[in-house]
Amino acid sequence: MDTNHQSHTTGEITIYHVSVSDEGRYKCKFDIWAESAERLLKVTAGRRGVKLTADRTIIPLGGRVTLTCSVEDPAGFKYQRFRQTSDSSGETSPQAEIVDESNRVISQGGKYTCRGWRNEPYVVTSESNAVIIHETASRPKAELRADDRDIPVGGSVTLTCSVNPSSSGWKYFWYRGEKTSEPLTSQLSAGPIRVSEEGVYWCRGGRGEPVYYTEYSDSITIYRDVPNKAVVTLQPNWSEIYRGETITLRCEIKDGGDTEWEYEWRTNSSEKPSNQNELSIRSVSASHSGVYRCKGSENSSTYWSDPFNLTVSDKPQSVLTVSPSWLSAGASVTLNCSFKDQSAGWRFYWYKAVPDPPVNSYSYELLPGSSSGTEQDSYIVHGQTHTAEYACIAGRGDPVYYTYNSKSQFVWSADFHSSVSLTVSPDRAQHFTSDSVSLSCEGNSTEWRVRRLSPEDRDLSDCTTWGTMSGSTCKLNTNQLSDTVYWCESGSGEFSNAVNITIQDKDMILLSPARPVTEGDSVSLSCKLRKQTFDSTVFFYHNEKLIQNDTRWELNISAVSKSDEGFYKCQHSGQESAQSWMSVQANRPKAELRADDRDIPVGGSVTLTCSVNPSSSGWKYFWYRGEKTSEPLTSQLSAGPIRVSEEGVYWCRGGRGEPVYYTEYSDSVTIYKKVPNKVVVTLQTNWSEIYRGETITLRCEIKDGGDTEWEYEWKTTSSEKPSSKKELIFKTKSDSGVYRCKGRKKSEKSSTDWSDPFKLTVSDSKSHQIFF
Repeated sequence: MDTNHQSHTTGEITIYHVSVSDEGRYKCKFDIWAESAERLLKVTAGRRGVKLTADRTIIPLGGRVTLTCSVEDPAGFKYQRFRQTSDSSGETSPQAEIVDESNRVISQGGKYTCRGWRNEPYVVTSESNAVIIHETASRPKAELRADDRDIPVGGSVTLTCSVNPSSSGWKYFWYRGEKTSEPLTSQLSAGPIRVSEEGVYWCRGGRGEPVYYTEYSDSITIYRDVPNKAVVTLQPNWSEIYRGETITLRCEIKDGGDTEWEYEWRTNSSEKPSNQNELSIRSVSASHSGVYRCKGSENSSTYWSDPFNLTVSDKPQSVLTVSPSWLSAGASVTLNCSFKDQSAGWRFYWYKAVPDPPVNSYSYELLPGSSSGTEQDSYIVHGQTHTAEYACIAGRGDPVYYTYNSKSQFVWSADFHSSVSLTVSPDRAQHFTSDSVSLSCEGNSTEWRVRRLSPEDRDLSDCTTWGTMSGSTCKLNTNQLSDTVYWCESGSGEFSNAVNITIQDKDMILLSPARPVTEGDSVSLSCKLRKQTFDSTVFFYHNEKLIQNDTRWELNISAVSKSDEGFYKCQHSGQESAQSWMSVQANRPKAELRADDRDIPVGGSVTLTCSVNPSSSGWKYFWYRGEKTSEPLTSQLSAGPIRVSEEGVYWCRGGRGEPVYYTEYSDSVTIYKKVPNKVVVTLQTNWSEIYRGETITLRCEIKDGGDTEWEYEWKTTSSEKPSSKKELIFKTKSDSGVYRCKGRKKSEKSSTDWSDPFKLTVSDSKSHQIFF
């Protein structure tokens, strides 16, 4: 074109992306005197369509791909192709010269386009669509999948072979046993196959002629199901599993015999099971919850087991309850330990708190018989006498897995004890706000703390929080309303009696004893006003029943009994006091001592039995010989009778609980030791017949008695009441019978055996004649 002069070093010019603006006359010259004739280039706006296709988009290892460039009405067209590699960033460039053939075989990957070219008339098509060709870096590998690894009885499984990346034209060769074996030619296919025989299966793909093969797939082992049933079991077989426990899931093959099985597990939990028959999990957690199934395989396979659902719960919290919460003297206390979803297999551990005031805390001791835990979830403390604090925990398994320990619970005893006690001044259960109230600890200790437990929030605190502690005395701050249990704790680890004290802001209170009263004692309860005096009727109630209504402001009970125990309150002029509990304790029971014999035979022993009436459980017995204030015969501490072989004066008493609650001492029983002296009963005079009305003497004679001073004892079946003298002198009436005696040395607790029986027969008076 005259208006567009371009210089080139080559003999041709290429116009890329020709447009209508390129239309015109062209000529060229290579010297100032040499110039070509003009040629007309005509560009039309509508171009012929062009399309590039490939027989495949992946160049197999060592192979080629055929590209075809197609235009409408191809007569006279030549073709030019362009290739852009994956790392090219600019415009495409011609890959080769313009050729006549529309087909081109390539062996390189890349992004290909093409266009058509014709000279007469001159026509250039637009650029075709792009076709991306991939090169295979290595021979592709077949992939084998099975819809199931186990052939059900009488059934089959489906195997699918594929080549990735996917492309067309593949057929698949199937192998069973070794991959070098002949293919299952009858199964040559382009899609899945179904097999009904167990074994190791492989596949590979192939296409073309000669056949181009992929690599072999990985193998899949197919098993034939056997009728043996697989079952998942849990060891230990607990219905609830808790976080932190150690468990074992076991795959058991029913009727498996001596077969060596391999095992397979499935689960939707976080656990990754091995191929062992046991799956042990230490410190199980919530992530192990899920469904577990297993099966066994040899040359054939069992069915999958039924699903086993494992649920792991949070660690349980033990809860302790006590009954009763307030004790009667020497009563038994029942502790119950429980937790949510409790099941079999747990053992229960029971603890008693021991105060440690110097460090303001408690230590906990196992109760007797609890070191290995108890099977029962209840525990009875016999003969509880003092206030006590208890706790429990449950455990199971090996090693033992424990629940959280329970919160501690108190058992209150109002009984007064000399070893450690709490007194209230003034001695009453109810007080006005602003009253001066002191709590004093007494006993064998130099370190004390006074504590209380709020019933509303179970808040446990000591005197420094709500009062002033000075030595062994706590002065209450009575400006605050309260209805609270108080007690002392000693430095030696003991609890005192407990006292319930109420601080009232009412104008009237009931004055009642803060501590229990004893049966038979006289008791006075009274009603008190904060400021004024009583000027009308005062009403007294016992367990909500009116028992006195007159102008007296005192209620007097001359001899209190157990039936008087309960809640009391008073009313006056529309005002009512709070109610307070009055506890009535029975007299301390007395032990009873019995002996099966008072005389110890030579080389023998006698049996002593101690008991408490009325009878109740939990008693052990303390035995004493000589003085009842002496040390007990500790070797003879027992819950039943004992045998003794030494003479002496014996006593006993019962005790139970911790610390021990004692009964009164029994009456004494004197036990004698037999001596070898022979005892004989003789009749003075030695008449063969004795008649009613005669005076006779029976004498107890001790052979070889020497100068010993003896005491004597008689037994008889007659109506005579023998004395303890050596001789029985009496005028016969109806004294027939058997007489026996024995002697005891005055200076010693020893005795002879009983004499042989002496039979006395008294006849009627002999008849006689009178002569005149």
